[in-house]
Amino acid sequence: MRKIKFKNITIINQLISHDDIICLRDYLDGCTFNKDDNNPNEFINVSDVRCTQILQDAQNSLKSCIEEEFQCHISNEGIGTVVRFSVGWELPYHCDQWSSLPTYSGGATRDISSIIYLSDDFSGGELEFPDIGMIIEPSAGSAIFFTGNEEYMHRVRPVISGSRMTCTGFWSILSNHDHVSIPPTAAVSV
Repeated sequence: MRKIKFKNITIINQLISHDDIICLRDYLDGCTFNKDDNNPNEFINVSDVRCTQILQDAQNSLKSCIEEEFQCHISNEGIGTVVRFSVGWELPYHCDQWSSLPTYSGGATRDISSIIYLSDDFSGGELEFPDIGMIIEPSAGSAIFFTGNEEYMHRVRPVISGSRMTCTGFWSILSNHDHVSIPPTAAVSV
């Protein structure tokens, strides 16, 4: 696992091994994804035991990395829904912390956002941070986490071909550690 950091954005390469990505993709490619009339993307809650364990292990590793990076304790989010973004899908410029939605586990604020990438056989669909001029072209098995505040406004560019599959998480800093604050800009290390 290799980390690349820029300000409060951290990319983790190979959070999930190549073999485990193949296992997940074999499972996901055989599943019927759900669709919501109010949402253009498709989603699924993973029910396969081995795939659930792969995602749980990845979530636990990601949680440890986030806590180490920001020197805080965060909510236990568990496994998020796997989302499949089809051709033409995009997510407009936004800030995760502005949402009135809680984290998946019910945490009050979305202090830190994360994305685990389960596919890379698509074009387009890049994660873009326009205000800091950063565009992330993910690889399957990698993850990214960043602060959810307005300094890290972001968007997902339109998917041009293929399917972009991700597992997104939102993390709250636990209330008994409210004295911990995320620095607005941390040192760059690559």
